[in-house]
Amino acid sequence: MSEFQRSDRRVVMLLCIVVVCCVCVMILRDALKWRDNDKEAGEYVEAIMNSDTTKVVLGKFDPNDVDSVTLLQYGLGPVQIHSLLSYRRHNGRFDAPLAVSKLYNWSDEDVDKILPYIVIDKKYKKTYHYREQYEKEREEEYLRSHIYKERYDRNYDNIPRGTDSESATGEKYERKYDRHNKFTSLTKVDINTADTTLLCRIPGVGSGIANSIVRLRNRLGGYYSVDQLSDIKYISPELYEWFVVGSTPDLHLININKASFQVLNAHPYISYDQTRDLMNYRRMYGNIVDKEALLATHIFTKEEVEQLAPYLEY
Repeated sequence: MSEFQRSDRRVVMLLCIVVVCCVCVMILRDALKWRDNDKEAGEYVEAIMNSDTTKVVLGKFDPNDVDSVTLLQYGLGPVQIHSLLSYRRHNGRFDAPLAVSKLYNWSDEDVDKILPYIVIDKKYKKTYHYREQYEKEREEEYLRSHIYKERYDRNYDNIPRGTDSESATGEKYERKYDRHNKFTSLTKVDINTADTTLLCRIPGVGSGIANSIVRLRNRLGGYYSVDQLSDIKYISPELYEWFVVGSTPDLHLININKASFQVLNAHPYISYDQTRDLMNYRRMYGNIVDKEALLATHIFTKEEVEQLAPYLEY
């Protein structure tokens, strides 16, 4: 009886060994298959990014569900794609095509590049009482300030004059668009305190440029030099003479040793890669004590440190 039991145990142990071997073979086979699939996907993405001869037929897409490989086909870089996917991961939604302009690290060129291809599914659109009018007004403002600025100025005389004047079609125009409200002589305007209405009084400045000036001011934390306006698209250097920065600009400072990843990455002068390197440097080496120490990290060039220095505290 005991001999039979020992034989039984041998059989059971042999069966267990066979089962374990089969499971190991299946796991190894799947691992090799996944590795091959990842290699093929990586080669496909690399071919899209590096090939000069690949012809891709671009079609419409919804930014609420598009994948990264598709975005690569439209010429977007890894930083822009990461920004879009990160926004979606935090439950962000795009309710209109122009909503992509609110993404971090997206320039006007990036928005102009993909705007014609964006279509928003109705399930992502917010319910506005006048939703169609809302989207139309946003589109018209964008076109006025970017694509059709010259045409808009040429046809400006057709716009009714005066505050809250109303045309025959029922459209209203605010006085800030009235040319008669423009400055008639050179007037210095402080770009750190002026609102969009005051900025629109400068000849050659419309609502698009005025909004861009205020938007960049908010992202920077204030201007310390008029030359910073060169970061704004469509603004002419001839307009710089109308602007001035106060003797003691109230800049919003960032503590480079305590600021979060989101705060650092939101600043226009700090890229995503530089933000990541700063966080790694702080974790490995501790605090950065001054501007010279920041330059010694080799994360920024000397010119970038000089540009960023007025916004930093240590």
